[in-house]
Amino acid sequence: MATKYILATERSQIDPIVNAINKLDQPALERLHVWEKIAGLADEATLQQIDGSPFSVVLSGDRFEATASISVLLHYNDSADEAGGSFSDEFLATVRGRLAGEEATVESIDVDLRDDELT
Repeated sequence: MATKYILATERSQIDPIVNAINKLDQPALERLHVWEKIAGLADEATLQQIDGSPFSVVLSGDRFEATASISVLLHYNDSADEAGGSFSDEFLATVRGRLAGEEATVESIDVDLRDDELT
C-alpha cells in the first residue's frame, strides 16, 4: 500500500523541514550520494544554494517529503573544439526525511538532472 501524505499547514512543522533542507551543504550532498551525479555534469561544479519550498511540504506520520531547488555553477574546461566557461544551472530535487518534534533529518534526495530532455 502506498504511503499517504497530507500537505503540511502548520509553521511548526514546515519551518524545521525547510530549514534542514536549506542548511544542506556540499558534504551533506556527498553523504547522500547526490553530489557525484551533479558534479558529473561538468569538469567542475560548485554548489551555490539549496532552497526548500515551504509550499511543497507533505507529511505522513513522522515522515516528510518536500521539493527543493539546487543551484550550482558548472565549470567547463576549454577543449579543442569548444570554448570553456561557467554556467549557472538549477535542478529540482525531491527531499525525504523524518520530523521528530522540531528537528528534521534529511535522509534522501532525488535530483532531476533532466538528461532525458537533452536527447
